[in-house]
Amino acid sequence: MKRFILIALVGITTFASSTNAATVYNNGNGTSLVSDALNWDNLLPTGANQGTININATADSTVSLSGYNVVQTGGVFSHTGIAAVSLTDSTTWEINGASASTNTSFRGFNVRSGSDFTLTSGTVNTTGARDWALGDTGSTMTINGGSINFGRSLIMQGTAGGIFTMNAGTAQGTGSIGGNNLQDFTHTLNFNGGTTTFGNLDLRGDNTFFNFGGSSVGSLTATTLNSGLAFGANSLFDWFSGSQMSLTITGADQTFYQSLYTAGDLRFEGSNANPFANHFQVSGATLSLIPEPSSTAFIAFSLIALFSHRRRTHT
Repeated sequence: MKRFILIALVGITTFASSTNAATVYNNGNGTSLVSDALNWDNLLPTGANQGTININATADSTVSLSGYNVVQTGGVFSHTGIAAVSLTDSTTWEINGASASTNTSFRGFNVRSGSDFTLTSGTVNTTGARDWALGDTGSTMTINGGSINFGRSLIMQGTAGGIFTMNAGTAQGTGSIGGNNLQDFTHTLNFNGGTTTFGNLDLRGDNTFFNFGGSSVGSLTATTLNSGLAFGANSLFDWFSGSQMSLTITGADQTFYQSLYTAGDLRFEGSNANPFANHFQVSGATLSLIPEPSSTAFIAFSLIALFSHRRRTHT
């Protein structure tokens, strides 16, 4: 009986390890390409076979990275070719303590067809006049920390579902962020913290939503809005209760922001029914929510009210 139990436990252990496979990039074949299976100690990092890159590595940008599951914890990631690196078919790519890229030719990532790019920590540096793309149903891009330079623009394109989320860290680009006038599918940009700076905020495409939420202090800053053109149908800025995000557009003032609110292009929790001054405050060119009373202040106010009530009752 004891032998039977031991054999059963060994079988369970073997099965568990096989279903939690992992592979580490080691450049064993000397080509430096992440698409070369011989550069990994347990074949390509696809599906449950998560791959870790902790040394310098390269991608051929003429070949999509399809279905990859990678986390970079060290080294510098770069590519050959003149195009951005395409992440397709539900690829997940996280940079956590690594760099992509310190060379002068890095063209960024093209995140499509349900793929996900995440920057947790580290540095991403893109060549100046190049764009990143995010699109298609289920595709996401999340910045949780570190520093990312998009080069020129982050363009939301393709079929519905692309979601960009800024939680912490810094992000910048000299061009536009958002969905341009040729992109009419739903694209969502969430700003919950961190510092984001772009040349232009682009809501010319229909159904482009800039949401300001979270509870961390953060900012979104731009030189222009829609390059001076009109908002797309249903596209808007929307603030949620408790957000400590601010929006700064060069040359804007209270009249500018209030006119956006009146037109329905700026809202608080999806509505512009209440007066602008009930929710928003403007300082120079910067818009933010009126701070909510802190819980400590609320308790202090309640105690004062209760004490005053008791004094009136006993007099």
